[in-house]
Amino acid sequence: HDYRYIPEPDLPPVTIPADVMQSLTLEIPELPAEKRKRFVSEYGLSDVQAATLAADRYLAAYFEEANSEKEKATPQLIFNYLTSDLLSLVNSAGLSIAESKISPQHLASLVDLAETGTLNSRKAKDLLKRMWDTGLSTEEILSQEDITQIGDEGILQETIIRIIEVNPKAVEDYKKGKEVSLQFLIGKAMAELKGRGNPELLKKLFLEHLAK
Repeated sequence: HDYRYIPEPDLPPVTIPADVMQSLTLEIPELPAEKRKRFVSEYGLSDVQAATLAADRYLAAYFEEANSEKEKATPQLIFNYLTSDLLSLVNSAGLSIAESKISPQHLASLVDLAETGTLNSRKAKDLLKRMWDTGLSTEEILSQEDITQIGDEGILQETIIRIIEVNPKAVEDYKKGKEVSLQFLIGKAMAELKGRGNPELLKKLFLEHLAK
């Protein structure tokens, strides 16, 4: 009574029915703390990564939609391309992620290609920039210009044999213990393949040939 904590006589008491309370509760969106926990358990993200997404509901929604559209890509790789490469383009244009020129579906398609090794990391980042500039999808750009990574061992074997035949000095140096010669040979193969060779597979195949 000292602080006048007494009922206001002009305002009647209001009783809210339980079913109305339950309905209102169901309408409350997922709160950031709950979203952080779910992103860690459902997508395997770290606490810091989950907090980054949960801090922006539009960013979180973009991430979830991209994950729902993916085929091969891991949530971790989608997170990396979204928060690093795509957000860089978004911020440079003075836009928000909700205004992104690249849809979650198209980002998922790109990251699928990076995950499977069809595109190496550099090519994938270049393709993302082209998607942003042109508004075209991954498939549309690839249909115009084939920039996919070559993983066909038959094609790579043919290239490796040619490179070894025309670079006997580098082969000899490698067999004498000069590891740098292997990188020289791989570089020659990549140049002949116009940067489309799978470097890890090239290294594996070169080592097999040079061991003979």
